[in-house]
Amino acid sequence: MQKSSQLNRRSMLSASAALATTIGISGTAFARTGMMSLESTADWKTGTADDFAPLVNQPFMAKLKDGTLLHLTLVDVEASNSGAARPKHLARSEGVTLTFKSDFAEDLAKQGDHTVWIFNHALGNFEAFLGTTPRRTGGYDIELILN
Repeated sequence: MQKSSQLNRRSMLSASAALATTIGISGTAFARTGMMSLESTADWKTGTADDFAPLVNQPFMAKLKDGTLLHLTLVDVEASNSGAARPKHLARSEGVTLTFKSDFAEDLAKQGDHTVWIFNHALGNFEAFLGTTPRRTGGYDIELILN
């Protein structure tokens, strides 16, 4: 029972930071209080897997269309190189799959895939499509594919 309470308090604090950011309050105050500064050249629209790699194990927040906030942790970054078949007009040089873990992944899987606003203090806000994939060990991972 105590574990749930701690997770809920932690989720509420993280959700407050993300909500403040998504409604236009600068996220720098939150970055200074407990989040480490990262040297990342990642950009939502052009970043490569190498650019996103320093953000592994960092917190992200996703705001669903119904207003629900999800606390996510980036756990893996994978390049998807399509070689010569990759259209030249795309902003990034390679596709990137970002894999997240969340205490709420199973709930998200039950609801289906979602278009969300996702936030990270080093990257800012970005509108993205989140999907879930089942893990062999049970539960779900959340994936964001950037082409």
